[in-house]
Amino acid sequence: KVAFTNVPAGFPIDKLEYNQSISEIEIAAPRENIENLDELTVCTIDFRKVEKGYSVTKEIEFPEGMEIENLSEVSEVTVDFPLEEFTTRVITISRDDITVINSPADYNIIPVTTGWDVTFIGTEEELEDLSVHDILVQLDVSSVASSITGNDYFRAPISISVPDKDFVWAFGSHTVAFQATEK
Repeated sequence: KVAFTNVPAGFPIDKLEYNQSISEIEIAAPRENIENLDELTVCTIDFRKVEKGYSVTKEIEFPEGMEIENLSEVSEVTVDFPLEEFTTRVITISRDDITVINSPADYNIIPVTTGWDVTFIGTEEELEDLSVHDILVQLDVSSVASSITGNDYFRAPISISVPDKDFVWAFGSHTVAFQATEK
């Protein structure tokens, strides 16, 4: 199977359809390492890069320490996302739409970036009535808190999700400028 990173919270990744160039490989390993192994994660894909027609070829990876030998002589897997029933829509997000979480008690965290366009991918029905009020944009300051010193400017990644829509996600990774001011 394929694993994903950076999947928005609540997104039903198990229902997203994609194609793999191979679905089975033959492996050998000590019995205790594979006797209860029904499936194996062969690669990890950054979900922020998935868009209509996206295709990626990854080298097959095996968990360290399992002493797995690949008997199939297949060294990579190609995964593609036709997403034929999906479309895109661009929505402008403003700094007022950002929720700051896990802010240090000694600082005010103020978004500096005034606004930017974000491309959303989803079914036509769900994108049709999508508005900025449906979108959750968060800065988790704990990811950069150790680098905040005094009154400072910094750039940090934000997460973007659409909790009330089944198959809608933001394409790409996004960073925004912030100012930290001492209270």
